[in-house]
Amino acid sequence: MSETVRRDEVGAVELRDLRSTRDYAEFVACFNSGRFYEAHDALEPLWLRVRNREVGHLLKGLIQLAGAFVHVQRGRTGPARALLGRARFHLEPFSLKEAPLGVTAILGLIREWEERLARAAAGDQLLTEYPTPELPRVE
Repeated sequence: MSETVRRDEVGAVELRDLRSTRDYAEFVACFNSGRFYEAHDALEPLWLRVRNREVGHLLKGLIQLAGAFVHVQRGRTGPARALLGRARFHLEPFSLKEAPLGVTAILGLIREWEERLARAAAGDQLLTEYPTPELPRVE
């Protein structure tokens, strides 16, 4: 699909169409600007509509990724690590498919931050020490 999927068509969203949704574009924009809670909120309505389909698992992983960074922002290393692990669990199956979202790069980002969090102490402000994580941009 080359045009944006309308909200009333969201139930028909498949993996290949995800990049063309406004919800995903908003998710990436929020995530890449460090507004992780807003990123989570941007994908949740879409996820609720497709959660029982294949694309729902991918969206769940992305929502958990954003949630992990909400915890990173608040210095909660334990919950952040737990959510990164869950996000990785949901995203890994898509690294073997033609996922149009750069899942391999996202998994690399998760592993990098899992390592950082493993070395960090509770309360560490890692986002002041490291650059804000970024996802592949929507083209």
